[in-house]
Amino acid sequence: MSKLLHSKLIFIIFLILTILSCSNSKKLNYASDLENCLTENDIILINNAVSSFEKKILKKYKNQTIGNAYLSYLKDLNKQNIDSDFVLSIETKNILDDLKKEGTYDKIWSELEIILREKGRNLEGTKVIDIYTLDPNGIFLNCVIQNNKNELIIEHLLEKKEIPETSYGFAVRDFSERLTENDFEENLIRMTIAIVYYYELYSLFEYLK
Repeated sequence: MSKLLHSKLIFIIFLILTILSCSNSKKLNYASDLENCLTENDIILINNAVSSFEKKILKKYKNQTIGNAYLSYLKDLNKQNIDSDFVLSIETKNILDDLKKEGTYDKIWSELEIILREKGRNLEGTKVIDIYTLDPNGIFLNCVIQNNKNELIIEHLLEKKEIPETSYGFAVRDFSERLTENDFEENLIRMTIAIVYYYELYSLFEYLK
């Protein structure tokens, strides 16, 4: 092997390693604020979930910044312009299956009927839809409320904690009208929208299909 070819080979290897290093360094930790509440494995799974969601909305809303892609998703959700296939995808199911397998799912969600009974609601003669929603006593919800700095997000999470059966539509309408592109520079806001207003909808969309 000539010295010139050898030098080129070394340069190519160095370039590849540099690109890989830069790629890894840009990997976002959306759930870093929850590290005092959740396990390292929980954080990894939640980060993977948010990353997968962001790839979906960036593909759906082409040529938009991540902040505007979030806003476009919220506006479409508010107008009920989100196809069920967008939520009930195999990728989303696999993400949720991983969360269930590792026990992270149960730290986030619980069956609505169980939650209402625990709150002492009289459900006699009432049909409760078979869906999962944020567990008011769950580690995840309380940790997100404690660490979130956005008053609008906190307001709607507190309402969901108090009234678990409340429609996501009220929150989504407010978010689509009052959040700005700059708000989505905050990783915890992005994580909250992805987990609560995308992944949680899977059981609802599945129930309605």
